[in-house]
Amino acid sequence: PFTLALLIAALAAPLRADVQIVDGAGNFATVADAVAMASEGDTILIAAGVYPEVLVIDGKSLTLVADGGPATLYGLVVSNLAANQSVLLRGVGAIRPPDSPFYYSPYDGPGLLAIDNEGVLRVEGGTFGGGAGRNVLPVGPGWHPDGWSGIEIEDCSSVGISRCVVSGGLGADLYSESSQVGAGKGGDAISAVGSFVAVYDCDLVGAAGGTITDTVEAPAGEG
Repeated sequence: PFTLALLIAALAAPLRADVQIVDGAGNFATVADAVAMASEGDTILIAAGVYPEVLVIDGKSLTLVADGGPATLYGLVVSNLAANQSVLLRGVGAIRPPDSPFYYSPYDGPGLLAIDNEGVLRVEGGTFGGGAGRNVLPVGPGWHPDGWSGIEIEDCSSVGISRCVVSGGLGADLYSESSQVGAGKGGDAISAVGSFVAVYDCDLVGAAGGTITDTVEAPAGEG
């Protein structure tokens, strides 16, 4: 009876979730390494600082918490969460780094992209910034004159954003008035399509549009 009682108690107990630590030293050197090694439901503590990586969380329940101050990535993607899965980001942000407006960069994109999530995404206390637009002539792979959104949300069932600072990326200039293409529109703070999104107590800033030889200004993004 005693053994049976222990077995029943063990089966009733919740599964243990581990805590992974990212500090660039004796533990995980990158957030991506910690995410790759983490199990469903784990918590990842990230030491304050800037991490030059684009992190992808794909189909895994995780909690990411900044430890000792803000933790900032160069980009963040949360995708393919099932209905019973969730991701919590607390004090973790993503700002696309400035780069040349004329050449493609692997860091192009929104600060945070949430896409195809049936589960829950909660974002608390982070700073997010979209990448700047790029006018690459002739039109090619790097062509994206409009600034990117700080946070872009597509086909997500439940996204909550609170106490965050979110900024769009600057629209690209175009240095030829004879061009029919035009300068880039400024990025919106948050853009959402086919999603349920709740925003609370956030600073939202749309970016300025680009200009054509400093005479014609493209539309600014929306906050």
